[in-house]
Amino acid sequence: MDPIILLVLLLLFLALPLWQIVKQNKQVRNIREMQSRLVPGAEVITGSGMHGIVVDTTETTVDLTIADGVVTRWEKAAIARNLSDGTGADYAQRDLRKTDNSEESAETAVSPSPRDGVEEEK
Repeated sequence: MDPIILLVLLLLFLALPLWQIVKQNKQVRNIREMQSRLVPGAEVITGSGMHGIVVDTTETTVDLTIADGVVTRWEKAAIARNLSDGTGADYAQRDLRKTDNSEESAETAVSPSPRDGVEEEK
């Protein structure tokens, strides 16, 4: 086999994995930067898909309000995206459409439970 072709193939098989590693390291660095800049009031999404608003932060944890009067504590590493400034993981997307009447959109966003209208057996 020609040594030049062998050298090109070798470089190709080495360059692609290295390029992937560099790209992944850049994404991890961006996520960690975003996690370190979290402040109270920021709207975030966790890696598991939980939406919340930051109430308090410590060195390693974040307290999120996920409903009225419900505050949960998360590791900062679990925060995937900051919706307030649009930074974080690329896989966590948000529908950015705005409506004129927020009360109407909130009412239409809630779907009825499959058990609505079904009486419980006693």
